[in-house]
Amino acid sequence: MTDRGNTEGKKIPAGQAGINLEQSNFRGNTNDIIQSFQDAMQQSGIVLDGEIISDGRLQRAHIVGQKAGSVNCAYVLHLDNRPAGYFQDMSNPGSKCTWKYHGEFTNQVKIKPAALRAARQKKEMDLAQRQADAALKAQRTWEAAKPAPANHPYLVKKDIKPHGIRSINGDLVIPLKDSQGNIHTLQFIKLSGEKRFLSGGKKQGNFYAIEDGSKSTVSPLVIAEGFATAASIHEHTGYTVLVAFDSGNLIHVAKAVQWAAVGRKIIIAGDNDESGVGQSAAVAAAEAVGCQVLIPRLPGDWNDWKSSIRGAL
Repeated sequence: MTDRGNTEGKKIPAGQAGINLEQSNFRGNTNDIIQSFQDAMQQSGIVLDGEIISDGRLQRAHIVGQKAGSVNCAYVLHLDNRPAGYFQDMSNPGSKCTWKYHGEFTNQVKIKPAALRAARQKKEMDLAQRQADAALKAQRTWEAAKPAPANHPYLVKKDIKPHGIRSINGDLVIPLKDSQGNIHTLQFIKLSGEKRFLSGGKKQGNFYAIEDGSKSTVSPLVIAEGFATAASIHEHTGYTVLVAFDSGNLIHVAKAVQWAAVGRKIIIAGDNDESGVGQSAAVAAAEAVGCQVLIPRLPGDWNDWKSSIRGAL
């Protein structure tokens, strides 16, 4: 079944809610403004587990208590003139709220564009370096891992085959690759089924492919969330299935492979989540590349409903 994530809310410390040059065009009493914006979010039931970015641009973020990897919070916060913005839980239609800061605000000094550009460039360079380091570590870890045994408890529980993944220290290891086959990061699945990613690695747009073996460019190409779901679809259809690893990455994987799959039918095999997150993400991905979307009629994913896969596809 789909992981529903942690359901306990948590408040972001005032210091963590603050900003820096990479996040805003202004400096001043911004911590107070952002804390007020965060408080309004929490009063509406939206609690984030990361920093609030106040650059006046649309942001997407994870809401504590929702499915791990989902980014259902959409918000905008700007600090110029009278600070204002809006926020919304995209999985809850009608939840959009507009917001204005009613407290005192002082010393809102505009940062010089050159300083802002330099700070953003440094942030981008730091991120690229972290991802490059993670990719190197991922490659070395993958090379050190051994083929995953078919009797691994997680595979037995899900009633699926290894499909080329590996194992290290008892954990299953699944590489996330780009369309050229380069490894960027890894997902680890413990005996208990707990999942985690290699720290610092790039997930967005990368995937793991369970190939049909024929290298056919005619048979459908399916994109699913988790490895167990993808393996079940492949085993019941023979189609090539790409593992996106979470709902938020479905659209990025679909965009990454759509040109390589020109003339080939693409299918987004989404999850049926009680929260509606899986369905919304699958539909958004399908609309982005103009392809078909299939979702189980009952709550769960296609690993839960193996017997229905062939008829649905």
